[in-house]
Formats: sequence, C-alpha cells, structure tokens
Amino acid sequence: MAAGICARCKFELPLPGSRYCASCSEWRRISARDHMRRRTAKRRARGLCTRCGKLPALPDNDNCESCRDYCRVTALARFRRNSAARQEAGLCVRCGERPPARGTLECRPCRDRQRAVASRGIPPLPARYTVTELATGTDHGTWDSVAEVAAALAYAKLTPEDVEIATDHSHTATLISW
Repeated sequence: MAAGICARCKFELPLPGSRYCASCSEWRRISARDHMRRRTAKRRARGLCTRCGKLPALPDNDNCESCRDYCRVTALARFRRNSAARQEAGLCVRCGERPPARGTLECRPCRDRQRAVASRGIPPLPARYTVTELATGTDHGTWDSVAEVAAALAYAKLTPEDVEIATDHSHTATLISW
C-alpha cells in the first residue's frame, strides 16, 4: 500500500482495512468466484473431491469421506454457535430474522421449510382459514383447521351464514393431492 493507493490499479484510494479500492475489490471477488467455479467443475468432471481435489469423491457426494466429515463437523459447530446467539437475542435459530413461533425455536417459514426438507420433497402446506364477519367486516383471526374455525364461531356466537371463511389452500391442490 505505497502512498495510500490501490495495490492493483494504482489510482484510487483503498477501502478501509484493505489494499484495494472498491472497483478492484469487486473485480477480485468476481474473479475469485469464477476461478472457484472452474476449479470445482474440473474436479467434478475428473471424479475428484471438489474441496481437496486429491481423493475420489464419494458416489453420492461431491466430496471425499474426510472432507465430508470435516464439513459436517464445522457446519454443526457453526450452527450451534449461531443458534445459541440467536436464541439469546429472541430470534429464530435458523434465519435469525424473525421471532420464533410460540413453543419452538424456529419461525414459521423456517419450520415449514425444514419440514419440507425432512420429508424429501415439498409437501403442500396445510390450509389456513381466515374468518371475517360479513356485517361488520371484523377479522376474527386465522385458524389452522376447520375445528378451530368452528370453535371461533361458537365463541363469537356467530353462524357460518354470518361470516366469510377464506382459505389460502388452492382448489386445484385439493383436486390433485393424493
């Protein structure tokens, strides 16, 4: 970093804590990403581990056994470290963006996504029902089942003719689901 100029272009001032200016830093980031993609593609084509490039990859994985085990251990340690901090902050342990659903450590979208991954496919989400009173336009909440809707109507002393029950479930999904 001679005289406080960019180490690559030698014209602009470097970013704080870096040897490179903003445009050169972006160029280096894109260049490194492209290099990694080319290297990974070459290793995959040769049947080698995409991480170390020394040992053959496992049949069901892009990595060799030792790299797979190392990645699992480091990913688990990172997840535990991040989830502990997120739990202390009162946030979802997976995304860290929203508060968790009541009684769980995960927010609803993360929980739904995790359930889809666990079932090895993306199952249709269960229908949810919103009850709106026709006379006043009052929203009586969103419910997960028809039984909960019936309980809400009984509590509010309403009949099905007094309300509109809207669902987010596709009619087509009902017809094609097995």
